[in-house]
Amino acid sequence: MRIGSGEADALLARMVEARNATLGHYRTIVTTIRARAAARAKEGSPKMGSGSANGPTAGDITDERYKGWVAQLTAPHLGELRALARRIARQNAAIARFCAKHGIQPPSRRPALSV
Repeated sequence: MRIGSGEADALLARMVEARNATLGHYRTIVTTIRARAAARAKEGSPKMGSGSANGPTAGDITDERYKGWVAQLTAPHLGELRALARRIARQNAAIARFCAKHGIQPPSRRPALSV
């Protein structure tokens, strides 16, 4: 089935919009987890001076707490985050196939995912 270039552009725009909505959902979850982890890591952080030669600095302890909180807060959302990542990968692949099939220049930005 061959479609006109205007129709192809419109369909591509809808595909990109759907991918961006999925990406927005993913990023909202990750941003919320990071904000909550940062807040909790700061709650009980010790008041140390600058680093000593023998012990960890306050920054080291806060980093450890932050990483621990990120891991703990991410655990309940892992299934959803993985599903969203797979969906985004499928959407990116569909966009690339569609562009190749119809000779359209693919969107210039491909978003990267990270937790």
